Amino acid sequence: MAIPTVTLGGRTWHLRFDMNAIAELEGALRLTIKEIGSRLMRGKMGTREARALVWAGILHENEDLGIRQVGDWLNEAGFLKDVASRDALLVKVFDSLIAAFPEQPKTDGSDPN
Repeated sequence: MAIPTVTLGGRTWHLRFDMNAIAELEGALRLTIKEIGSRLMRGKMGTREARALVWAGILHENEDLGIRQVGDWLNEAGFLKDVASRDALLVKVFDSLIAAFPEQPKTDGSDPN
């Protein structure tokens, strides 16, 4: 699978949710990744969560990047006004986040030994 990208601040960024990104995301939102996932699944995500998700996903490319800078770039990109662009960006972020947690193989509960 290709690594999703977003263009913000005149630059293309690769979205990646590794251990560091998830830890930063949890810290920024003061929620566990399980709580974040639950909120996303219930559609209870606001601009604070969206900004933090984008920031955490691109942070690996610039560890000095501030969350407010990402918010400014999202604002410049019309994130609050252009619903189609916002939704397209969020789909990339969600897909990238989901890819960080591969689905576990299903078992029938029997002991393989």
